[in-house]
Amino acid sequence: FEQKKVEKEKKVALATAKSSMETIQQDLSELTSEFSEHFNWLDADDIDVEKAMGNLKAWKAKLSKSKREAIELEGKIDGEDLTDLATEMGRLKLKVSKTGDELEEAITGIKEADQEKGLYS
Repeated sequence: FEQKKVEKEKKVALATAKSSMETIQQDLSELTSEFSEHFNWLDADDIDVEKAMGNLKAWKAKLSKSKREAIELEGKIDGEDLTDLATEMGRLKLKVSKTGDELEEAITGIKEADQEKGLYS
């Protein structure tokens, strides 16, 4: 009886962790679609650059939230010995890191476009 209870708790923990992973991945995908609206921000319309400049803080906050959630999730996965999710967690950490790099690159491009176009948003 005790064994079945432990197995059930592990299944619930596994499902909860998977759901959290999917949520973080979805949040990262949505964030990426927001800041990668233009490949080259110098080619973007002024209004798009101005909007992007206004979104920089929110984008950084969204990324920070996803990073925190991923760190917390990794702790839960390690703490509950959910080794089945180790590979997926590694991929998620890589996606968080890649999204961070891409966001920094986009921010640089947006700020350059803002300066170049004389918008000073």
